[in-house]
Amino acid sequence: MHLALLSNAETPNGKAAIGQLLSRCNLQSSAGAYIGSEPAPQEIFFTQTKNIYASIGYQLDLYLDFEDGFCIDVFHQALSKPFIHLSGGNTFRFLNAMNQRNVANALINYTAQGGLLIGVSAGAMLLTPSIITANLCGDPNDVGIENLQALNLTSFLFAPH
Repeated sequence: MHLALLSNAETPNGKAAIGQLLSRCNLQSSAGAYIGSEPAPQEIFFTQTKNIYASIGYQLDLYLDFEDGFCIDVFHQALSKPFIHLSGGNTFRFLNAMNQRNVANALINYTAQGGLLIGVSAGAMLLTPSIITANLCGDPNDVGIENLQALNLTSFLFAPH
């Protein structure tokens, strides 16, 4: 299982951490997928993140989110990529949308089969047993989600920033 939990991918250290991890994983392709925490009509954050990956020699060539930008076929394409970037944003909203699409087990299986998940902020908290620490980052629970259980891919919680 390959995981990266980052507070910020835009810093020199964040970029270096992603670059080192990707370079050590013997990837079959340098192109990965981006899953946004919420819809981004102009894909501003996707474009910024694509530029980060390009600066370290990798690509993000597939975008989706679990709300308006969700398509099960595109999700399956994402699962065929060697790495998936889980964006930052509102952690409660991200978990709620992931649960509504019922894709948690697919992401867990993805990592069990050697796929790399790179979570930044909210995306990182999704990799832990629970997103209870999202309150510490100032995320409001506007979606009213009660079950804060996340992907449980780590044995620890994460509080970015």
